[in-house]
This record gives sequence, structure tokens and C-alpha cells, in this order.
Amino acid sequence: MVALFYQDLKLLHDQDVSSNFLMSKVMSVLHLKFCSLAYENGHVDVGIAFPGYDSLSVSLGNIIRLFSWKRDSLESVSMDRDLRKFYDYIKVNDIKETPYNCCNYVKYQRIQFNGNRGHQIRRYAKRHNISEYDASQLYKSYKPAKAELPYVILNSNSNGHRFRLYVKEIQYSNYTDENIIFNNYGLTVGGVLPTF
Repeated sequence: MVALFYQDLKLLHDQDVSSNFLMSKVMSVLHLKFCSLAYENGHVDVGIAFPGYDSLSVSLGNIIRLFSWKRDSLESVSMDRDLRKFYDYIKVNDIKETPYNCCNYVKYQRIQFNGNRGHQIRRYAKRHNISEYDASQLYKSYKPAKAELPYVILNSNSNGHRFRLYVKEIQYSNYTDENIIFNNYGLTVGGVLPTF
């Protein structure tokens, strides 16, 4: 595997600021930075992992691990002026090279669930040019999937609405030679990341 650099951002929650609130705020800043990188470079060269991810307690944990092939890219993210506003609430660790003896790998993917019944009815009616009543008849037995994955709450840059970014962790015991590609949330689209 190509040598990667990593840097941990540890969330320092206290009684005034919950770790979920802090995670959402930091992830919002990171998302904006990743969008900026994608616009400037045509791709995002920094990705994220959640070493404390726990599907049983439905938590992303309190550490955001940044990965990149370039030390400079990690420095530009961790020194971002918007992220520095949270330095009282996060500990930014030194940049290090990933250990060579990793034997487990992971990827983090965004999972999108269908909206609630009312949203689906309005959407269907609009797309098929029928009344909401007619659409509701088609959705009588609709039951949305129950979302039991960790998430952060973000604001959409395109329409300003708040939404939940659900994150699924997929573990791998061996590494396949695939390029690592990150999306604008820093999540893994292709390839895997070492876990340690």
C-alpha cells in the first residue's frame, strides 16, 4: 500500500458542548474544505476515518482521523481558519506516517435512506404530475427503512436544508490494490484505508 500520512482530530467534549454537536460542526467545516479542494484540484486528496466508530452504540466516536498522501494537504486542512475556531474543543495531533504493519482495512460510505412517507408522496406526485391524494394511494403500505447507523447533521450548501449524513463502516481483512478515492465528505468512494 502507498504510504499515507494521517492526523487525528480528537473532540474534547464537555458538559456545555456534546460530542455529537461538536462532530457535526467539525464535519461541516471539513466538508466545506473538501469541496474547496475538489473545486481547486479536481479531486479531494484528504479523506477521513472514525477510529471510534461503534455501530452498536450508533456513534462515530470522538476522533476524526484525516488521511492523505501529502503532508501539505493535511496541514492545509488542520490549519484552516474555520477549523481553528474550534481549537478550544479539539486537539489536533501531529501528522504521522501510517504504520507499515497494518493488517486490517476499512472504508466509510455514505448511506442514504428514503425520506418519510409524506416526503415520498409529494416527490412522487410532483415527478409524475399527479395529485398528492393519488400518490398517497400508491404509498399506503410504505414504511421507510429504519436508520440505525451513526450520522452527523450537516447543512446543505445547495439548498440550506439540514440533513443527516449516515456513515457505514465496512471492514476488510486484506487489501486489494485499488486507488483510494474520497468524496466531498472525505468518505471513501474507492479503495480502503488502514485501521490501527
